[in-house]
Amino acid sequence: MMSVIFVGPEDKGMPFMQPFIDNGPLRQNVSMLPWNRLIKENRFGADAFACMKGGKHAVFGLNIDNFDVATYVDLVDQFDTFYAKNPSLVASILVLELFPNAVTKSVADEATAYPYRDTLGYLFLSFVLPDEAAAPVAEQFAAAMRERLVATGSKGKSLSVT
Repeated sequence: MMSVIFVGPEDKGMPFMQPFIDNGPLRQNVSMLPWNRLIKENRFGADAFACMKGGKHAVFGLNIDNFDVATYVDLVDQFDTFYAKNPSLVASILVLELFPNAVTKSVADEATAYPYRDTLGYLFLSFVLPDEAAAPVAEQFAAAMRERLVATGSKGKSLSVT
């Protein structure tokens, strides 16, 4: 599945999104949204599902400085294998958020408490845990994936934030 948000005109964003579309995702959500609907409608509206009372989740995040294509191709392949081996965890997702940071970087470090201002993006792996036995399976997979992402996307330093 693919849900993409691009800030700006659609004709300027499509060249960046087209390689992902060309991969033929099973479902995709490429649409123009006003800011006041962004949170409710991005990621196929999954945020509302993820915030249901009583749900158990394991979330692992990190910042990235570099987008290594081979790493992300491998990551998607690893998720396919993970889903096949662990069908009860199929509601788990990988989210990559890339936000423009030119304005953030234009403000002096000491003027705000905004960390990681040079970060290219934020990535998180979110696992919906159907039972307690699923937690160590998700944690082991996430730790291995996060280690790989840090190795190829961190410019030599740990970017782990959770």
